[in-house]
Amino acid sequence: MKNPKIALRHLNFSASKSLKFLLFSDLHFSSSLKDAFLDDILKVAKKAKPSYILFGGDLVDTLDDIAEEPDESRLVSFLVRLSLVAPVFLCLGNHDYYRTAKKEITFKKNRLKNVLKGHENIHLLVNEAFEDENVYIFGCALPPEYYHPGNPPYRHFAKEDKAALVSLLDSYKNLTPPEDKISFFLIHSPVFLKDADVKEKLKDFNFTVSGHMHTGCVPPFLEKIWPSDRGFISPEKRLFPHQARSLKSDHNIILPAVRTVARSRLLNLPFPPALTILNTKK
Repeated sequence: MKNPKIALRHLNFSASKSLKFLLFSDLHFSSSLKDAFLDDILKVAKKAKPSYILFGGDLVDTLDDIAEEPDESRLVSFLVRLSLVAPVFLCLGNHDYYRTAKKEITFKKNRLKNVLKGHENIHLLVNEAFEDENVYIFGCALPPEYYHPGNPPYRHFAKEDKAALVSLLDSYKNLTPPEDKISFFLIHSPVFLKDADVKEKLKDFNFTVSGHMHTGCVPPFLEKIWPSDRGFISPEKRLFPHQARSLKSDHNIILPAVRTVARSRLLNLPFPPALTILNTKK
């Protein structure tokens, strides 16, 4: 069976500079992800010729999926080749912390950072910013406590915790990006981005970029006839959640998953892999 065709979404905004960005999220890399699929993403990236590439988290399905050297090397090789197209910027998702041995969730906060360390054009931003003459990109690493309030052992995904997010934002010394640069706040979960307290703290950023929600399991053909931020179900099993999708005019960009979590191609059929091209123009 051939790989499903990668869908492209195009967004256009006015900004201080004319640039092109390639955005994607939720790769959920595992041993079941074929090299041919990764090659297809690279082909799209090369054809798009972006200035920057931004990734919204959940690079791996779990850290167990890069526990073996061949799998780790395969993932790093993909990112290195992608970084030859344009600089790559990533934030951590909840799956990027997980190990699931003995059916309990444990956390390895620095594992992915160590894997990607030393690659000049790959930037995993863990509560830190990158800045050059064109852009200011801040990567927010939502802590495990945000996704799993309470005490271990953790056996399932709990309710997301606004207080943990606000506490993290308050810990940052400076969340005011330079006005003359296009600014992005990378954060895996968009659940609280329209909350008044959170909006106030992030008001100076041109864009937030998130993933996590997998469009609330709304397939693309329904998105066209149901323009809304709602989905059918959230990762924490909430029905009809808000902030599952973003409209084309929304500066809070919620990315569809480049790969659904389901490992069955049949189950993936209604959800083709998707990348987003963001064009900014003066």
